[in-house]
Amino acid sequence: MYIGQLLVVMVITSVIMAGGRFNTSKMLSYFKTKEDTYKIERIKKAALDYYNVNGKIPTNIFDIGGSTDRSNFLPADAIHDRNKELFVILTDNNNTFSYNGGGSDYLLAVVQKGYNKVLDSKIESGALVVGEDDNVFLISKYAFEDTRRGQTDIKVSSCNTAVLLYNNDNGSYPSDVFQLTSSGYLAPLNAYDNFGTILKITNNDHKCYSFGKNKIDDNQTNDDIVG
Repeated sequence: MYIGQLLVVMVITSVIMAGGRFNTSKMLSYFKTKEDTYKIERIKKAALDYYNVNGKIPTNIFDIGGSTDRSNFLPADAIHDRNKELFVILTDNNNTFSYNGGGSDYLLAVVQKGYNKVLDSKIESGALVVGEDDNVFLISKYAFEDTRRGQTDIKVSSCNTAVLLYNNDNGSYPSDVFQLTSSGYLAPLNAYDNFGTILKITNNDHKCYSFGKNKIDDNQTNDDIVG
């Protein structure tokens, strides 16, 4: 039994105060080589990029890599470790899960299979069970909330609240976010998404939305962020 293989060493790499809470935005395990550590960092970035574009968490490693036509984020060699084994993504259907002694706010685990080349880790009953020689990298919900899309989700929600308050006070709906900012219902910074584009209010149901990462109004489809 190899202690180095059994122990998942958790390191808090950033603790950021945001919205009245401490944000443990990234926690990682030590991997066996610099090459594998570099690949894990790339997978983490690709997972967050996937969320930025699609508004959902990847549930399979092939969501973020391995396509021969380069339609996703990483080439095939980047999703395999130095032993040519695929990294594995584990999630709990978009629910947070816990890890013994390491918190309970995780949304995604990237697993590197150990020397037996078998996936021994799993998520059951809302908890991650790490296999005896697997290495695991965890990404918390706060890491996703801190992406540009995550922060834009918060702004869209604030905008929708402002629209309702405006209507309650004035008996009519605002035509755009400038009416909200000029009358004090919405902070000027919250009128823009985190991609640098002004939020838009629909004419029919008076909902706020963002154009998303592509900065194009797709009429609340594709990568638009709808509250």
